[in-house]
Amino acid sequence: MKTMIRRVFAGFGLAPAGQVGRLEHQFRQAAEKLTAADGKLTKVRADAETWRRRHEELAGKLEAGRRDVERAVAEAERAHAGAEHAKARAQEWKSRADALTDEKLELRACLDEAQRAAMTARDYLMATEAKLDLIEAAIQILDSRTRESAVGRS
Repeated sequence: MKTMIRRVFAGFGLAPAGQVGRLEHQFRQAAEKLTAADGKLTKVRADAETWRRRHEELAGKLEAGRRDVERAVAEAERAHAGAEHAKARAQEWKSRADALTDEKLELRACLDEAQRAAMTARDYLMATEAKLDLIEAAIQILDSRTRESAVGRS
């Protein structure tokens, strides 16, 4: 009979108090779960927004870093080209310096030879001057003897 009464009440949309209490309790639990889920969803959305902003910031920094790296690579390539050019110029100057050093050594050898020739010429000149001094002294002696002889005859 209970089942029949329940069916009649159920036909009118009525339910027993125990069942209503259990359903109210389940409803409250579901509402609490829903409220908790809404709080978690809000928190997850806020976290998602925070992470999105951080992602955008990091993406911007990454792009700026990429541009900096591209600029640095271009600058490094220019510096490398400049270094190669400077290396070629340094090699050219080294070649010139070597040529000038060889020329200087040749000139030094010529200078040494010229100094030896000048010293030899000076020695010859001094010897010639000594001979001329002797000849001059001899001429003066002959001149004075000739004058003495000429004065003695007169």
